[in-house]
Amino acid sequence: LVFTFANQLLPIEMDDTETGLLSAICLISGDRQDLEEPSKVDQLQEPLLEALKIYVRKRRPSKPHMFPKTLMKITDLRSISAKGAERVISLKMEI
Repeated sequence: LVFTFANQLLPIEMDDTETGLLSAICLISGDRQDLEEPSKVDQLQEPLLEALKIYVRKRRPSKPHMFPKTLMKITDLRSISAKGAERVISLKMEI
């Protein structure tokens, strides 16, 4: 799964700025479990999303679909994370 994800990222040709912003957006997410104030976390995430949108659109003005395509990678990454967590739980059950 991880290698498939990495291969899907290659055609997007993300630079260091895009990678950094996308990483920060993944880390600062209000939908994490057990957050006491998810709305505050969402407020922290908003400027990062806006910065990524502006940067991607300036870097690739002829490709307006790139920002949503980049954001969709977060969904893919979370899916990999969930599958990894499921695998860890199943391994613990086997032991």
